[in-house]
Amino acid sequence: MSVGEKKTFKLSPDEAYGEYRKEYLLTIPRSDLENESIVPEIGKQVGTLMGVATIIDITDTNIILDFNSPLAGKNLTFDVTVVSIEKGSKK
Repeated sequence: MSVGEKKTFKLSPDEAYGEYRKEYLLTIPRSDLENESIVPEIGKQVGTLMGVATIIDITDTNIILDFNSPLAGKNLTFDVTVVSIEKGSKK
């Protein structure tokens, strides 16, 4: 590509964040988060020892955490324009 050139790149889930996987959902007792002083809210992201998860469901007793990337299972499209090209230093 050269300066000013534009391209569109399309990535399928397998080229990006992977397919959405139901096995990445985890049900935990609601008290686990509340004991950590975390107020459960749908859509809230929480850090765990297993990584970052999104709360997707809340009941009186349990919470379902989703460890999938928010972009898992999605086709991605990037519109790219080259604004400049700089020569790297040689080492």
